[in-house]
Amino acid sequence: FKRVTVSVLGIGALGAGTTSRLLYGDIIDEQLNRRLLADGAVGDVLAYIFGINGQLIESDLEELLIGMPLEDHRRVPHRIGVAAGEAKAGAIEGALRGRFVNAIVTDSKAAHAILARPTAGVRPRASGGRRATKPRHLGWDRSAALAPAHAGAGTLVDLTMPIVDGMPSNPDHFPPRITRYAELDSRGWVASELVLDSHLGTHIDAPSHFLTGGITLDRIPLEQLVGPVQVIRLSNLEAGMAIAANQIPPIVRDRVLFATGWESQATQPDTYFRTFPYLSLDAARLLVESGVRLVGIDGPSVDYDGSVHMLLLEAGAVIVENLVNLRQLPDLCWAAILPLPIVNGDGSPARAIASV
Repeated sequence: FKRVTVSVLGIGALGAGTTSRLLYGDIIDEQLNRRLLADGAVGDVLAYIFGINGQLIESDLEELLIGMPLEDHRRVPHRIGVAAGEAKAGAIEGALRGRFVNAIVTDSKAAHAILARPTAGVRPRASGGRRATKPRHLGWDRSAALAPAHAGAGTLVDLTMPIVDGMPSNPDHFPPRITRYAELDSRGWVASELVLDSHLGTHIDAPSHFLTGGITLDRIPLEQLVGPVQVIRLSNLEAGMAIAANQIPPIVRDRVLFATGWESQATQPDTYFRTFPYLSLDAARLLVESGVRLVGIDGPSVDYDGSVHMLLLEAGAVIVENLVNLRQLPDLCWAAILPLPIVNGDGSPARAIASV
C-alpha cells in the first residue's frame, strides 16, 4: 500500500433512500444505521463512517472488511473520490474535510450543492478554458476544509417564540405556569417556579417523541443543531394546505427551515393550532432522501397525524416547531437551535437564533 500514488474510490451517503454500498449490501442493518445517523454520520469511505466535519464515527465495520488501512490511504498523494447527485453533497463535504479524498469527480448537481455551502471552500480546477459539459473535477481548499462551520460576523435574528405565563398552547398539550415564589423585598432575590410542557413554544422534537427506543434529547449531537441552514420560503399557502415535494427547491443543506408565514396567525390560537400548513409525506421523503437532519417550520407542527413525524424521526432527523421570524432570513444562513439537555427527554423548549 505504501507504493500507491493514486486511489479512486466511491463515497457513500448514509440515510434513508441513499446509496451507500454498506446499506444496500446489508452490511449495515437498520438498527446500526439509525445509531450512526443519530451520531451524526453522513457518509462512508473504505467502510470508515464519518460526519459532516470529517470526524470518524465509531462503527467497527472496518474490522470486518479487507482493504487499505486509513492511515495508509491518507498518505496516498492523489485520493480521488467519485460521487454524484445533490444527496451526496454532505457526504462529499465530510470526505473532503476528513481528508479521505483530496479531489472529487462529480456532476453539476452535486457541485452546485457543494459550492452553495458557505464553509465548503470548494473551487473548480482550471480546465484549459474549455467549457465543461461533463462531470467536473473539483479541488479542495485545505484551510477551508479543516475549518468548522461557524456563524462569523453578522446580525443575529431571534427565531424563538416568547414564553408567557398561560400563553396559548397546542390543545394536545398544556400551557405554561410561571409562579414567582421569591421577591426582592422579602427574600433579597427573585426566583420563579416554571412548569413547562416539553413541546411548548419554539421547541425540538427528539426521535423518542414518537419512537420506542428513539434517541432522547440529551443524545442529539450538538453539531446537528448548529450550523448552516437553508430557508425555504413558501407563499400563497392556504389554511390546512399540505406542502408538496414539487414546491421544494433543490436541497443544499442538511438543516432546512420552512418559512410559511403562519406565525402571523399565532395571535388567533384556534386558527394557528387547528388549520396550519404542513408537510406532505412526499415532501418529507424528499427531505430524508436529501440527507436533511433538521427540519424546522414556523407553525405548530409538521403534520396532523404523526406520519411525517415518524418518517423524519425514524431517519434520524430532529424537528423544530413554532419558529418565528423566518421571513427575515436569507435563503442560506447559519443558525443554532438549542434545547435544554433533559436526560431521557422527548422534547424541550429551545432558544433558536440565526446569523445573517
